[in-house]
Amino acid sequence: MQIIIKPHAYFAMNRRDITETDVLSALNHPDQVHEGEKNRIIYQKKYFDRAKNKDYLLRIVVIKTGNTIDVITVYKTSKIDKYWRK
Repeated sequence: MQIIIKPHAYFAMNRRDITETDVLSALNHPDQVHEGEKNRIIYQKKYFDRAKNKDYLLRIVVIKTGNTIDVITVYKTSKIDKYWRK
């Protein structure tokens, strides 16, 4: 599977201190995957930020086309319960 990180996603990653390694790890080993709006798929990965001593949820919004995953945007949130599917 080919993963393409779009320019907006790189911009969001830089602004939010999210590394490409974090994104690729979450895409390859997500804790959850679910459908979003407009044929998008959302990959989610929980992690603990030691510097901030806080749990976060990394959310990666993608569009899958054939054998390609286009990463549209990436963000992290501390509002895990808001997005976590039980």
